Amino acid sequence: MISLLAIGLVVVTTTAVAWVAHAVIPGMGWPVAFVLGAIVSPPDAVAATAVTQRLKVPRRIVTILEGESLVNDATGLVALESALSQLANSDETIEVPSVGDRPPRRLARQTLAEVVEPRYEELFALVRE
Repeated sequence: MISLLAIGLVVVTTTAVAWVAHAVIPGMGWPVAFVLGAIVSPPDAVAATAVTQRLKVPRRIVTILEGESLVNDATGLVALESALSQLANSDETIEVPSVGDRPPRRLARQTLAEVVEPRYEELFALVRE
């Protein structure tokens, strides 16, 4: 059961994030989308441990959750390694905008204006469904 949750859900989350990123972000290819999915898919082990301490969960369950978190992280790392390998073997490149002398806030606003705003209605239509 732990293997199914730890491996299966990380793989499903990686795939779901990749699919959404590929659909929403213009010009994002599948290899880059899977790299993003692999980076954000494993849940945070520290957060789970903090919640279980507040709720006074029995130590045995906390130990199982911590072990599952290790498998989650390992699965995420394997997914990331696979995605990076696919990216390295593809013709796709990642273009990173140069920050230059622009402050980070301005760069963030520019990114939002160029990426999110043109697809604002589509994003909210996906959320509503």
